[in-house]
Parts: sequence; structure tokens; C-alpha cells
Amino acid sequence: MGRLYRTEDNMRAILWCNGDLPEEKIVNNIIDENITIFGIDGGANKAHNLGIKVHEIIGDMDSVDTNLLTGSKTELYDQSKSDLTKSLDLLIGRGFDEIDIIGVDGGSSEHILGIWASLYEAVPGCKIRAIHRNRISVRYHPSDGDLKISMKPGTEFSIFSMGKTESVTVTGAKWNLKERELEFSTLGLHNISIDQEICIRSNGKLIVILPNHYSSE
Repeated sequence: MGRLYRTEDNMRAILWCNGDLPEEKIVNNIIDENITIFGIDGGANKAHNLGIKVHEIIGDMDSVDTNLLTGSKTELYDQSKSDLTKSLDLLIGRGFDEIDIIGVDGGSSEHILGIWASLYEAVPGCKIRAIHRNRISVRYHPSDGDLKISMKPGTEFSIFSMGKTESVTVTGAKWNLKERELEFSTLGLHNISIDQEICIRSNGKLIVILPNHYSSE
């Protein structure tokens, strides 16, 4: 599957969360000299322990040992949103237009739904991906226009709406949709590509779940 979004001109960032450590090959495949790395609370310590420089620590600072770190710190006080949502809004407000989130696996059962909720409620203006051990969750926002993803025919993917979306169109798949209403349901679960590219268009926000090609490169 081709890389999503990445261009030389994008302002790119990584948000490192305080979940399970990502596999080394995933880290090696997404980190390069053009990416700015931010640690969300204890995620900063986990990056530091792997010898990776964190440029800034952000969050409510309730799970990070700042004595071990030299980067700048930005405390986020709003307790009505998760640290991930606040961090996404902060970086998008600073002009980042491409954000990868790692360290998202593990934790309690509701943790993964909270990750998707953060992708869903983050402000528009940025391509956002959560990199799991064997999947990638992509936030689609209607302001993005058409989301075109290159993949081998026979690749499985899923699409979820976290609320009521009036019009969703999917082409290049075994089960195409044409301006179909989509709610939080299993309608978009386990679709399969039949072309070299799928195209998704919607008037509402979606979560698109794809295989993690970074774990196999």
C-alpha cells in the first residue's frame, strides 16, 4: 500500500502517546529528519528511553518524569478533552498539516474508542493517522476532499462514522457506496479493494482503518 499524504512540503509531526511501545520497524519507517516529535505526557519518557529526541512535551504533565527530559514543555489545562485531542488541536493551530500518532495501543478496553474519538473531534485542517501495531486509523474530514488510497486489490479496509453522516461514497471496493447514509454501525466493516485505488468522499467525518504497511516494510 502506498504511503498516505506524505510530501516534501508538508509540516509533519509525530505525537508519541503513553501506550505500548511501537515496534522498532514502525518507528524506523515513520521517523526522519523532517519530522518534529512531540511527547504526550509519559510518551515523552518512552521515546527518550529509546534514544529518540522529543522536541516538546505536551499534556497535563500527570504521567511524565520531566527530570529526564530537556525539551520544552507546554501544559494543557482543559479537562473537558483528552490530552490527545488537546495536543492535536494545538499542533493543527500551529500549522502542522500532517500528524502521525504512535504509542496508541494497550491500556483499558475503552482506550481505543477514545483514540478514535480524538481523531473525530480534532479540528479540521490536518491529515491525521494513528499508527497501531497492525492497522492504521485515518481521520477523514470533509474539508479534505476526496481521500484516494493506493492499495493492492484484495486488501481489507473498514470505514466508520462516529455519528450520523448523510452522504458517504466509496469506489474501487467490493462493496461500493454511493451517497449512502452512514451511522456508527458495522455497515462499513471489512470491505475489500478490487482496484489499485479506493476513493472515499463524504460530507461528514469518518475513521478509515487500513493495514499497517509500516510494520511489514
